[in-house]
Amino acid sequence: EAGVVGTGNYQKFGYGGSMMRATPVTGLPANGEATYQGNYAGIRVYDGTGGTSGGGLGFVTGTAFLRVDFDDFDDGGAVDAAITGRTAYDGNGASLGALPGLGATTTSMSGSTIKQTNITEVIPGTSDVMTGTLRAMFSGPEGKEITGIVILEGPDALGSGDNVQERGGFLLDRITYVTP
Repeated sequence: EAGVVGTGNYQKFGYGGSMMRATPVTGLPANGEATYQGNYAGIRVYDGTGGTSGGGLGFVTGTAFLRVDFDDFDDGGAVDAAITGRTAYDGNGASLGALPGLGATTTSMSGSTIKQTNITEVIPGTSDVMTGTLRAMFSGPEGKEITGIVILEGPDALGSGDNVQERGGFLLDRITYVTP
């Protein structure tokens, strides 16, 4: 399970939070490589200091992908992550347009936990993008599922002139598993 909450009724980003919970992992693989895919959804809170958004709440959806290398001998570069197909919506559910994808720096894992890592919007030619963190954990038999959360802040890629805080969650199923 993953959940996020936020409010657009205060200056800046107001109050918000996120949580994740997973069933215990039994038999996490000791070798091989797996890919995971699933839905990403979140809340976007606009700080209201800029142009078109004027503050308030919105939503975001997308698709999350993680690649896990269980053979990584030190677990130091074992996980890569991306979130693609992001679309922003206003508080009434009307589409505001496509958002850039997100890419996470390679991170490590410790047991059933995927350690916190940096994640950023991928917009070629600019460094003025939303940045933040991604955290996740394996769940279920053989770690066949991953639950995680993302928290980002930065300029609105849709050009509203506002800064945005995005809190999102994902639930991923293992779609491939290859052993040596």
